[in-house]
Amino acid sequence: ARAGTWRQPRLATAYYKDMQRRGIEPDTLTHNSLINAFAKAHDLEKALAVAAAMRRRGLTPTTVTYNTLLDGCARARNLTLAAATLAELRAAGLAPSERTYSIMIHLCARTGRLDGAFGWLRRMERSGLTPNAVTYSTLIHGCGRAAQLSRAFPLLEQMEAAGLPPNVVTYTSLIDALCRGGEVARAVALLRTMLERSIEPNAITCNALFNGCLQHGEVLLAREVLSYMTSAGIAPS
Repeated sequence: ARAGTWRQPRLATAYYKDMQRRGIEPDTLTHNSLINAFAKAHDLEKALAVAAAMRRRGLTPTTVTYNTLLDGCARARNLTLAAATLAELRAAGLAPSERTYSIMIHLCARTGRLDGAFGWLRRMERSGLTPNAVTYSTLIHGCGRAAQLSRAFPLLEQMEAAGLPPNVVTYTSLIDALCRGGEVARAVALLRTMLERSIEPNAITCNALFNGCLQHGEVLLAREVLSYMTSAGIAPS
């Protein structure tokens, strides 16, 4: 299991083969761990092969199995295989979990299919499951990348209304998006909000804002950001 978590598919495979040599039959957990190792190593083909071997052994895939395969699909940005895996999950009589929906939202957002991502968010909410901070942040990041700020900020409000405080990743995504859209003053105001809420900006946050100020000719704002960066020990990239 640890080999899977540590993204070491060769080590996980070695353990898997050693178990069989010792006469120990790999169970569902073992196969899930091996699938996870290959998924995290971006080797979706081998992850699917392990799932097939699992079925041949008469083992029934669980929701964790399907979610792990979906994670591999997301890492490979393969929507076609993700849809097929999701169909298998449902055909097995299993219900999508919070993790299932979060992966699909993440995959759609990463591949620029924002309408699809919002569709999965609505399905998730209709199923009675609550998105977590990571899910919201992922979707906000996708909106920012697609320059759809009109959809990003309502998500921030929805996130806060759900009692989920935005984190540095959430704010960084919004700041980066504002800078890309030329709304530098609004981005700096968001940085001040972060500081007021005791959320420490990181190097990615500050450099996105500093570079945005320079690109849009906001010299005074750039100096303000640089002053903060200096005091925080963050060097411009």
